[in-house]
Amino acid sequence: MKRYADAGIKVMAITPYHDEYTESGIVIDSPEGEKRIREIAYFLINDLRDLVSGYQVTNEMGIPRFTVPLTMKQAARFIGIQLEAMYPHRGDAILGYNSAGPQPDLQYYMKPYYKYCDYVGFDLYMGCFFNMPGFMFVFDLITKYLWACTGRPILLQEFGYISAGAPKTKEEKRDIIRGYGFNSEREAMKNIVEFVENLPEYMKKHIKRVCQNNESKYLDFVFKGDYKNHIYRELPKLTKIPGYPHTPKGQADFYRDIIERLYKQECLIGAMIYCWKDSDKCYVCGQVDCPTETRWGLVDIDEKPKPSYFAVRDALAKIKKISNSLQPIE
Repeated sequence: MKRYADAGIKVMAITPYHDEYTESGIVIDSPEGEKRIREIAYFLINDLRDLVSGYQVTNEMGIPRFTVPLTMKQAARFIGIQLEAMYPHRGDAILGYNSAGPQPDLQYYMKPYYKYCDYVGFDLYMGCFFNMPGFMFVFDLITKYLWACTGRPILLQEFGYISAGAPKTKEEKRDIIRGYGFNSEREAMKNIVEFVENLPEYMKKHIKRVCQNNESKYLDFVFKGDYKNHIYRELPKLTKIPGYPHTPKGQADFYRDIIERLYKQECLIGAMIYCWKDSDKCYVCGQVDCPTETRWGLVDIDEKPKPSYFAVRDALAKIKKISNSLQPIE
């Protein structure tokens, strides 16, 4: 972190997830637990002073894998008490939190804590997860919604587009299911507990944690949501922004167009690209050939620039030129 700061790179620090506190024996929703959380927040903002330009309190409350077992009300409290503890000591750094998309329930419970926020952030990945099209205008809608809802400047803290991934054929899917000991997806769904037990250990642990070991939740989580993409190591046919295929060129075109679009949003104070480098395996399922969490980078795993690297470079240079001249985009 000091190396980045010394090089003039601004650092946005993210405070720990709630499970890192509970693993240390802290009971999140107890008076003593809240006291410890406040103390840790105070320590972090003082320990990182002069190294950090901004703070994001935890990450994406609302996405099950990041939130469980907290309720949304508990998640908001967990965020809020840290904001309250850090706000008077932030100095020149900005302080806020983020959500996965609009997350109206989180925003509702966060109302008492907006006064401790220099910004409210969100993360958005259109056309990359669910089996339905994504659209560029959704970035505009959510930015304006959150600004109207919170009254705070808005920061897009994660956005990006996958540069690889395609639908699997029926035969390819059948072969994958057979590899787990079942003849068809229907058979796997009818025997979902056994199916989960047959999955690789990394996947099995993830499913059980997110479902909180509730076997009745396995079916919906594994086969009726975006985790299905991990089972088949695919991006379904409709999972894209129309006109932007999941290819290196499609990724580059996305950045070329979206960066200019985001710049026009007056209530948006910044945006952070996810991410710099491709991954050698998916952090959700652990598979090396799963496109969902392996091909987000502007450079490949060998740090060779992809077309998106040059698209981002040129788009930011254009914005800098416009900003310096104080002229709007035509």
